Amino acid sequence: MKEWKSGREALAQAAKGQVCFVFGERRQETASLLDLLEEPGCSRPEEAIDRAFGTSIAGARALCVLSASSAGVLSRISDLGCGGGILFLLVGQEDAPPADLRPLAQQLELPLLTPAVPQDCASLLGEGFALSGKIAAPVLAEVGPWLLDAASMVEFPQGQSASLLDYQRESGRFVRLPGAEKQKIQLAERRKALLSWLEVSPCVTRKGEGETGLIVTGGMAHSVPQMERLAVLQLGMGWPVNLEEIRRFSQSVEHLYLLEKGRYLAPILAEAGIPVEPGLPWAPEETISPDLPARPPQLCPGCPWRGVLYTLKKEKASVFVESGCLSLGAGLLMKGVDGCGAGSPLALAMGFAASRPGKAGKTAALLTAQGWERCSFAQLGDFSSSRIFAVVLEDAAQPAQLTPQQVARAMDIPIVEADSHSLSQIRDGVRSCMARPGSVLILHGSCAAKEESLPAHRVDRELCTGCRQCLRMGCPAISFPEHKSAIDPNCCAGCGLCGEICPVKAIQKGEKA
Repeated sequence: MKEWKSGREALAQAAKGQVCFVFGERRQETASLLDLLEEPGCSRPEEAIDRAFGTSIAGARALCVLSASSAGVLSRISDLGCGGGILFLLVGQEDAPPADLRPLAQQLELPLLTPAVPQDCASLLGEGFALSGKIAAPVLAEVGPWLLDAASMVEFPQGQSASLLDYQRESGRFVRLPGAEKQKIQLAERRKALLSWLEVSPCVTRKGEGETGLIVTGGMAHSVPQMERLAVLQLGMGWPVNLEEIRRFSQSVEHLYLLEKGRYLAPILAEAGIPVEPGLPWAPEETISPDLPARPPQLCPGCPWRGVLYTLKKEKASVFVESGCLSLGAGLLMKGVDGCGAGSPLALAMGFAASRPGKAGKTAALLTAQGWERCSFAQLGDFSSSRIFAVVLEDAAQPAQLTPQQVARAMDIPIVEADSHSLSQIRDGVRSCMARPGSVLILHGSCAAKEESLPAHRVDRELCTGCRQCLRMGCPAISFPEHKSAIDPNCCAGCGLCGEICPVKAIQKGEKA
């Protein structure tokens, strides 16, 4: 049975289906996943790694959640074996450029799995523990913030039971000895086992047929548009590289392209004599139909930011946002975001407005309550006398230590409030703030991934005129088959924004089951 899950939820539910112990390093990027896993976490990565390694030595399975920035610490155990399977889940940071972990995996000689969609997260633990058991070594898995927040229909494989393995002290297997002869033998056996695994690896997927071929690595799969006569080879393992499978794929197409993060695979393919053409086989603006919602990554159904992004675009405002979910508003359909900086969007928006006097009052900075709370007094003082306004989400599911109202009142900043699921309130609030720069619009809502969905809306196809107004919301629950709108009941969160903009009221509230 399929369920609507985010990547974060899929990982947590899959972990509960596996027999394993969970440990982790508590950082900003790992906190939400550790909370779902009901693991308090350690303050230092070394402690989390040692706890997981100790569990594995004892013969049990261990899942260890780490920040991707702490991956280098794994060099201290990378040449040692493991008893039960051990999987290190490396979570990327939202406010930093994504790191390419493939060179590190190659250096450590540890396999790196790269899931691309929530369904991959559901099967990740089973595949990771199976591989770890086969090669008797730790396995790495790279999970970016986009994947944790992305949501889709997921089918969970049946949990695999794993009994506690017998423990026997082995000199050199779990302890690095002078001369490292035991480690050299273990590494040689690991390489042999990895080559054997690659021959039957489930981490390579081929989709479509055509004269043009595209090799896609890890989380870049979401960037591939729907195209006719395009064959796609998706690599679910960052290292080692399955050159034989890539070679067979290249021989089946006339033109071969590569889509990857960074430039790790390109020189490897060139050295192996596999010709790859420069660029990509599409021009995004031309080949992706404007009639379709933007492909993932995109704002979830029911996202509290969707209404304000839609309204700001209608008002022709310039919009600057925090990194993370908000940047998804720059998708091909909504195109509602102008920029995303290295820190607070307040500074970005103020810099933009200062050089564009004509945009006075029509420049907005969008922040979470936590981001608003982190702003310095000096920055908030400059904001209160600036030509921009701010929109802050007061998320009931993720409250800040100080409410947005407390921060604004402390700095004497005018406050306007609105419900995130009411377009009329948002419109009135935005226009009020535009008329009074230096004010803040506080949205009341919750992250759609953390609140219970309302009954799904439905489309009365007899009333629908095919005007496509609802598609401008960029909601992945809405499609346009046979020149009429349709809403996927398994995807819709029941927020009702699409119904507010339908000119003929063809979108109606669903009924409670």
